Amino acid sequence: MLYANWGSSPLIDIRDNSSQSTRAFQLAPDPATHETSILFRFERNPNDPKWGTLKIETGAGASIITIDSDTTALLMGDIPSRSEAVGDNPVTRGAMSPITLFAIESTANSKLAFCLWLDQPIPQDGG
Repeated sequence: MLYANWGSSPLIDIRDNSSQSTRAFQLAPDPATHETSILFRFERNPNDPKWGTLKIETGAGASIITIDSDTTALLMGDIPSRSEAVGDNPVTRGAMSPITLFAIESTANSKLAFCLWLDQPIPQDGG
């Protein structure tokens, strides 16, 4: 499963699979390669640029979610922020198409944060 959450809590609270505000996305690995592709796109709403949409496409389909104005400002760089990989290392699936699951947290006075994560990343190459 892929999870996404955002809000005004510390990252440790946002990255909680049981939180009511956490969105879960079923992953459907290819039977031959045991891999799945994930497309993540964030865009401003052209009719109201304060708001945005999050589109996540996986092998199981696509989901489009409306993002509030505060989180839009965070993800689009309107307020100071920092980003970091979730866990000790980014999760990658192939040298040609790496995937980094990440968190973005405001460095301003706000406690805003956004996080994407897998519930149990599988070690690569048997490691």
